[in-house]
Amino acid sequence: MRLVTAAAAAMLLSTGMAFAQDNSTTGSTSGSDSDPSSYLSGPNIHRFYQNDSMDELRPEAEIRTTWKAMSEQDRSNILQACMGNKDTRYNPLCNSLKAM
Repeated sequence: MRLVTAAAAAMLLSTGMAFAQDNSTTGSTSGSDSDPSSYLSGPNIHRFYQNDSMDELRPEAEIRTTWKAMSEQDRSNILQACMGNKDTRYNPLCNSLKAM
């Protein structure tokens, strides 16, 4: 029985049994707050959109007011998230915020 167990263990080790997590994102909303896609879908971002589906930005004056009301840290986090953004639906927002 030991031989079978040892053989099974050797086989598992030799096959490179690596179940590594893939931490790359493709626009999903899961992950840590530092992940651009999850930060951009977080609660701070909803204030810039007209609706819950986040497909229509608020007018520029409202975006500017919201932007100025945010803390410097939040603004920095959003700009950093925009720099790493891979989800094209956030491009209009990121372009607007970068221009401010």
